[in-house]
Amino acid sequence: MLERPIFIVGTMRSGSTLFRLILDAHPHIAISEETGFMGALAATKEIPHWPHGHGWFERIGWTEAELDERLRDFYGGMFERHALAQGKLRWGEKTPFHSRHIPQMATIFPDAVFACIVRHPGAVVHSLQRKWQYNLHDAVTHWVATNHEICQRGSELLGERFALLRYEDLVTSPEPLLRNVVDWLG
Repeated sequence: MLERPIFIVGTMRSGSTLFRLILDAHPHIAISEETGFMGALAATKEIPHWPHGHGWFERIGWTEAELDERLRDFYGGMFERHALAQGKLRWGEKTPFHSRHIPQMATIFPDAVFACIVRHPGAVVHSLQRKWQYNLHDAVTHWVATNHEICQRGSELLGERFALLRYEDLVTSPEPLLRNVVDWLG
């Protein structure tokens, strides 16, 4: 098993791709492109659109902890293979909508750390409108809801598992910010 995973979360258009590319350039860290794997993992734990989908595994004698261990081995193994193929010792993943999955990710990967990038709401709203044709209300609502979720879930993590960084600091003062991040990651 490789070193503890790194999950990058944030709103869409917050600079998470830039941050992923920077961390992926580190000689020991492989951060994959967006996978959305938590959608598949969540669907494995609770079969969607079926009234008996919750706890299905218990009906065949499995505990949730046992299923979580298998899911950690399966998904962690996929990301480890990706990292090892690049000659790197640590893996990570960046999918913005995984912000809503932080509690599940923290349970499945109990040694994982979460790096959240936040960007000024005006810049995110403008980018969402331009890139994805969001209307103003929906873009603002998305920024507020996602960042509220991230801060709430990040504050619930125990220990030094959560770091919040600003996109503006990443682009205006990258060296001190990245030194702090690399120190935090060990």
